[in-house]
Amino acid sequence: MKSRWLRLPLVVTAAFVVHLPALVNGYTWLDHGDVEGGAALVPLSQLPSLFTHPYARTGFYRPLTALTLSLDAASSGVPFGYHLTNLMLHALAAALVLLLAEALELGPLAATGAALLFAVHTTTSLVANQLTYRGEALLMISLSLVLLGQIRGRALLVGVGLLLGCFSKETTFVLGPLLMAGLWRWHRPSRAVLAAAVASLLVAGVVRQSVAPPWRLHVAPLSANAWLGTRLASLGHELSWLAWPWRGVLCDAVPISGVLSWRAALGAVGVAGGLWLAWKVRPFGILALLAATPMLNLVPLPRMASPHYLYVPLAFLGMGLVAWADKVGWRRWAFAALLAPLAVSSVLDSWRYRDDHALFAREVAEGPQCREAHLYLGDWLRGQGALEEAARAYTVAAAPSEGFVSYSDVGAALTNLGVVRTEQERPADAVVALSVAYQLPADPLAHRQRAHNLAAVLLQLGDFSQVEQLLRREAERSDPLPESLKVLANAVGAQGREAEARELIRRSLLLEKAAAAHP
Repeated sequence: MKSRWLRLPLVVTAAFVVHLPALVNGYTWLDHGDVEGGAALVPLSQLPSLFTHPYARTGFYRPLTALTLSLDAASSGVPFGYHLTNLMLHALAAALVLLLAEALELGPLAATGAALLFAVHTTTSLVANQLTYRGEALLMISLSLVLLGQIRGRALLVGVGLLLGCFSKETTFVLGPLLMAGLWRWHRPSRAVLAAAVASLLVAGVVRQSVAPPWRLHVAPLSANAWLGTRLASLGHELSWLAWPWRGVLCDAVPISGVLSWRAALGAVGVAGGLWLAWKVRPFGILALLAATPMLNLVPLPRMASPHYLYVPLAFLGMGLVAWADKVGWRRWAFAALLAPLAVSSVLDSWRYRDDHALFAREVAEGPQCREAHLYLGDWLRGQGALEEAARAYTVAAAPSEGFVSYSDVGAALTNLGVVRTEQERPADAVVALSVAYQLPADPLAHRQRAHNLAAVLLQLGDFSQVEQLLRREAERSDPLPESLKVLANAVGAQGREAEARELIRRSLLLEKAAAAHP
């Protein structure tokens, strides 16, 4: 299989086929807010605005990721279209892995094997199936362009690749320079390449700092021993996904561990293995080790552990493994025997993304520490009308997870719990949950929505003065929420101020009419 025009279609087809069930899947997990709820989307006429706002009301700046999602919304607006783009991006990333492996002087068969391992490995299911994780595929594409440009001495390719990556995912600011440095001994960049790299990073950095809000750090209060031990345990947790992907659990919960714990020891073994691979199969092992830097969670992020952290390292790890297999004389059938179960596992794993129940049932079975899984399962249960089961799931999602570092959007869990209690006609219980949610940090729009939810329940309880206190500032805005104006109108009307109530209703109707005319 020496012809590239045979090997490229093989890799692209494999990347498509193993994740093909994605095309019939709906929205799950983060897709509900970012895509279905439209937080990451803008109309075609507003595409330039994506470069002047953070991504989906977060602290991240990913305008190109949002751009691809917005184009999907404009062209189809249905899950199939979004999922098709995800598969195309993953297939493109796999094709570039093949080209990069060849450029790094792997033979045709070895390069194809590395690209196939990346294309079909079950760890890539999250990126191939979850719409909001397509930024990881864009990251791999951009880093491949950067390294190909460095190897071939193409300054323009390096500059464009870094800009593409920095505007797709922040990790490029770290991984771009790191991977270029990792290749320095074998492919020393020219002055033009270095100048293009520095210029692109400076431009992207200045734009990001001027647009995105300050980085929102998520730091667990851990001792130095627990800080290091837990990060090593997290690394071991993630490597278990890589070594045994068939277990298919997305739970991010990591036990708080000391340096001398067995979980930390497992992570230390992983680090030692990475160092050994880096020495034995240079430069592939070095690139894999450098690409795994985000897995250490040195910059605190919401989720300490996640399969998507393995996406980029997997590409270089695959190159290193096939290079090592060549050295020790592995048979081709042995490598095929490894790829076959991985491909089958990826097909089966893709079916899990059809809905939140299928996706998170295993996580919930892991225990209460998988808090985010309980949150999204609660949403699914609520949609099925199982209100009390949903309330229990939200309660778990909002509660601290003793002995674990795990992520959950506590504000969303409490808000949803309050909504469920309202639907159950238990307004007093709803106020308890919604009051706590209202006090938690949130982006401005979420804070306004929480104020509305709390005020709506207080209206039921007849606490009209508290309703006014919550919504008066909203009414003074030039772009108030129409539903909040109606709640406030009911509160002031109940206190005998009919003229003021009528004016609030008039404003709410005008806003709704304007929204309907310009959706």
